[in-house]
Amino acid sequence: MAKLKLMAVDDSVLIRKAIEKYVADSTLVEFCAGAASVPEAREVFAAISPDVVTLDLTLPGGDGLELLTEFKSGKPDVVIVVVSSMVSGPMGEEALKTGADAVLAKPFNTETLVSTVENALRS
Repeated sequence: MAKLKLMAVDDSVLIRKAIEKYVADSTLVEFCAGAASVPEAREVFAAISPDVVTLDLTLPGGDGLELLTEFKSGKPDVVIVVVSSMVSGPMGEEALKTGADAVLAKPFNTETLVSTVENALRS
């Protein structure tokens, strides 16, 4: 079975690289692309049509929640995991109401990232 394509949207290159490294051993997903801003994320999303997106809420060039809405309306079956330091509390609840499949607080480790992504894919 082919692995699902994962795209990481975060303005931190360290976070994008960590996500790429952490999912390297996953049997479900493979890292395909990263984006550092809202305009870049729109472009990459349109180009590769990922199955899974990890999405930060605070991004240059726009709003992560608006991007979440755009991605879900353009591809309703895309699985979006919001990965942000702002998900504990109202922002996390807002992300879930907006259509996120899961939320994950930064900082995270390999196990929590992989289990959060895989659980979101199974639900």
